[in-house]
Amino acid sequence: MKTTTYRIGFIAPGMEDGDDGNGPIIRGRTWEQVLDEKIEEGATFVHVRFHAGYDQLTVREPV
Repeated sequence: MKTTTYRIGFIAPGMEDGDDGNGPIIRGRTWEQVLDEKIEEGATFVHVRFHAGYDQLTVREPV
């Protein structure tokens, strides 16, 4: 298993969805939607943090 932290709703000028070297960025979905998707793929929930402007979701995913 690998631990991955997703930044959901993170906005930086000119940045696309993807990974900027600091972890995956996902827009257009809530952290709950992303968690549901990752659980279906076999991941385990670790924690969620709420920041000003975006949410941070950490899961353990199968390799």
